[in-house]
Amino acid sequence: MGNNSIRKLLSVTMSMVMVCSLGTGCGKLLTRDGGVDPDSTSVSDATSKDSEANLSENKSIGSEEVPKADGTSDPSDNIPILLLHTDSDYAVNSKNNPAIHVNYNYLTLDKEYAQSHEALDKALESANEEILALEIECFDQAKEDLSGSDDYTFDANYYTFFRRADGKYLSFINECCTFGTFDFDYYSFIAHSYYVESGKEIELSDIVADEDAFYAILSEKVKAVVDDDLYIYMGEYSNKDAEDFVEEIKDSLEDGKCSFTLDPQGVTFWFDSNVFSPMCASATVLFCEDADNTIFNEEFSKDIPDEWVMQMPTGDRTYFDANGDGEENSVIASVTYGFNTGGEYEYLYVSGFHLAYEEDSKSYSPEYEGSAGDYNFFLYHKGDKNLIIEDHDEFGYGEMSCYILEDGRIKDGDGINAGLAYSWDNAEDSEDIAPVFLPVNMNKVLVIEEVGGEEGESIACYLSVSEDGKLTLTEIDEDGDEDSEEADNKGGKSDDKEVYGVRLSRGFLRADSL
Repeated sequence: MGNNSIRKLLSVTMSMVMVCSLGTGCGKLLTRDGGVDPDSTSVSDATSKDSEANLSENKSIGSEEVPKADGTSDPSDNIPILLLHTDSDYAVNSKNNPAIHVNYNYLTLDKEYAQSHEALDKALESANEEILALEIECFDQAKEDLSGSDDYTFDANYYTFFRRADGKYLSFINECCTFGTFDFDYYSFIAHSYYVESGKEIELSDIVADEDAFYAILSEKVKAVVDDDLYIYMGEYSNKDAEDFVEEIKDSLEDGKCSFTLDPQGVTFWFDSNVFSPMCASATVLFCEDADNTIFNEEFSKDIPDEWVMQMPTGDRTYFDANGDGEENSVIASVTYGFNTGGEYEYLYVSGFHLAYEEDSKSYSPEYEGSAGDYNFFLYHKGDKNLIIEDHDEFGYGEMSCYILEDGRIKDGDGINAGLAYSWDNAEDSEDIAPVFLPVNMNKVLVIEEVGGEEGESIACYLSVSEDGKLTLTEIDEDGDEDSEEADNKGGKSDDKEVYGVRLSRGFLRADSL
């Protein structure tokens, strides 16, 4: 977990620097302005406006850009069709300099899917209200704390990651990180798990049959994580034994200082900062660790999907059983940063990302230094095959790549120029950034491509990911059906027609917001 804490310190510093570089047209002391701030996207105004024009002329990705009930999976699979909405609040001080910046995102269901799953839709709406209420409270408190002072800045991120999304269960975690003079590097978590059909919240008692046995395993794992962090940063281990950890875990769960998610292969606990140490922590108890089939209720322990996708919070270690041998494996994906000392301002920038799996690790960077935006990571498991799908943008252009986890090693798979598809049909009128479809089904991921040519025609495609790391694009016609032509890996070829992928999803703005 040492790498975890290092990443979190860096990400907080990065957010602080980004706040200091924001532009704004408002001069009122700590004036709040919702929506997209002027520098929140790497897409230039001209590019965004041109893209807007292209979209308005192309029916395939305008208001009808996606098959509404088929965004990421066959409807018969009953897999929730999830969209990620992104927004931010910011304020400036009396000198018209950035002072407060709060980023947040949240999940919703595709509107047509929501019509047939009203209870789940209402449950998600309630969870989102909880996140937004905390975001507003955080912003208002920061505004009060910084009032009258132009020497300090504050930022916070409320980022949501889905952990399980299949025909039976939906589970996700919202990670809040705050940084500032009055709230230093603090992480907290909110998690929810639901039955897809009923929308009912899943309680820990629904999953766990033998709490004593469950907490015995969990406490040993949490202690190992905490001891690791404490030794790295303070040179000493915790003075508490596993039994002490059991009581603190129960207390923190009751006090709302930890949360749990129902993952495809087990249950993960997420602990806020300052529960066991200044750092946050997480640990997973896998269903396969229930050797006698007595710890977990069979509904969950016997119903482990053979194929699943799980979003990986950046910098947090993800635990899973890679090949069904009953042994715990772990993987971590972290964003890396560079430091620019040239020019008028010194600042951190996203320089790439780092993957670590078992004893192997690799670092990757974009072709042009400083061109990459935020990274998203998804762990894809099928049978005994495991892959990481990475998604980001460079200068506003979508990029996705695949990495194979095999025999304790990381192997490079395919890469394509494509970005997760957006949907204005699923956006609220107040939103300036269209929500994007999340890849809950790797057999049918909806992405947006731009086909080469003078007009730069934009089209929608399905991306499928094979077990050997091959990425295949299939164009969708205007009726929402798949064309027979397929764009194959590494550069995206559709017959002899080159496909130039453009990121028109995250960061794609309404014309009137520019």
